[in-house]
Amino acid sequence: MTENYVELLVKRKASRLIKSLHFICMMLGMALLAVGLLYFVAPFLLLGVILLLGSYLIEENVNVEYEYLYLDKSFYVDQIKNRKKRKKIAEFDLTTTLEVLAPSGSHHLDQMKSKVSKVKDYTSGSEDARVFEMVVHVEKELWLVKIEMTDELYEQMFTASPRKVFKD
Repeated sequence: MTENYVELLVKRKASRLIKSLHFICMMLGMALLAVGLLYFVAPFLLLGVILLLGSYLIEENVNVEYEYLYLDKSFYVDQIKNRKKRKKIAEFDLTTTLEVLAPSGSHHLDQMKSKVSKVKDYTSGSEDARVFEMVVHVEKELWLVKIEMTDELYEQMFTASPRKVFKD
């Protein structure tokens, strides 16, 4: 039995607002910490530590990557935060759960979009990304899952379910 295997790593683009908030928290926290240490003012010390902690937490959630893994008619999505923490966030058996897979904005998705209860976005957020939308059954609900696609991944998914996968 031959197994089909495709792996794809997609780095999520951080928004300018989050980057700015991280920078402001870090600079303001360091300034308040310095003033608090210099003049021995406890509220400045406390506020500086809180802002630096907030900056650290923001940084942990800014650097996010998604890893897609297609393995023999199953599709897995892992989330990697700050290149340290990996978490499995989705697993789909495409033979039983897949309803339709098509490029974003395709007419093949029009019927299904009104029935969707949740939307999951596992893309980079870049405007030039090749985004596909996949409608899947998850626990008696229909989810719309947004993913990015390469030709190799598309070919493997099309081979697994040719009547449900469209290229437009």
